[in-house]
Amino acid sequence: MRCKAVKTVAMLVSVFFVMSGCAKENGKIKQTETTTVQDITTKVNQTETTVLTGIVTERVEVIVDVSELVIEAGDKKIYGKLYSPNNADNLKTVVFCHDNNGSLEDWERECNYFAKNGFAAYAFDFCGGSREDRSSGAITEMTITSEKEDLNAVFSFLSGMDVVDKDNIYLCGRGSGGLVCALWAKEAASKVKAMALYYPAFSMPDEFREKYKAADEITEVTDYYGTQLSREYVKEAMDLDVFNLIGNYKEDVLIIHGDEDEIVPYSYSEIAEKTYEHCELMKMLNEGHGFSLKAGVNAYEKVFAFFNEEE
Repeated sequence: MRCKAVKTVAMLVSVFFVMSGCAKENGKIKQTETTTVQDITTKVNQTETTVLTGIVTERVEVIVDVSELVIEAGDKKIYGKLYSPNNADNLKTVVFCHDNNGSLEDWERECNYFAKNGFAAYAFDFCGGSREDRSSGAITEMTITSEKEDLNAVFSFLSGMDVVDKDNIYLCGRGSGGLVCALWAKEAASKVKAMALYYPAFSMPDEFREKYKAADEITEVTDYYGTQLSREYVKEAMDLDVFNLIGNYKEDVLIIHGDEDEIVPYSYSEIAEKTYEHCELMKMLNEGHGFSLKAGVNAYEKVFAFFNEEE
């Protein structure tokens, strides 16, 4: 019998609503101002009904809400976007951290994929994380410590939202963002259910130690693959004993790394695999620093399966 499909045309509905900023005070979130969020869209994806040998099956894709969410922490404002299934609460949630000179848009495909499959997802710009980020602060003010502070503020705020299951928050970072994730997770292990890292920049401290033999040799600005890093950033990185630190995180870790990465050698992830107590290393054949389209899809599908198995 021939298959016959009836397709319902997707509708696009614009919505406007209000999200609140926040500040930390004595470890608590307090409301500080109201931010009006504009240009928010709710997308109704395709519904497909198929009749096959007398059996009717229906697949309805999830409506995804995308909203701007600005988090206040002290004098800093952290700009991000929250993706979630429409009208859902208490969801497993993933926080995505970008590489140096990247942005939250680097995670758009991942955020949409996770939200369509029942998770909430939040991607944000580190303060000073790139030349064009929408969070406060200059790139020369950014350090590894400041990025860990940003990540801590994000987790604190999200933990108080109804849409988020605070006991099931996951972390995913790439490049230098992966390094920040790994360093912060070992300090806040109880907050991070599990962690996935794309080509984490565990080689960065060694690169700087090769370039500068002592702290007093560090120039005011160091070019690191197109990102102008401050003296404070480089000095902090040089002082890191990465593998001695990250091993303190005892939850499950997934590392995905291309075997032809020209910036972060694959061998550093091999060391990390042995350092973590519970770690899976996925080698992406013939992939460099940043994945091809097909490899990128394989990567986030693997991350989803990995997080979805966590209980």
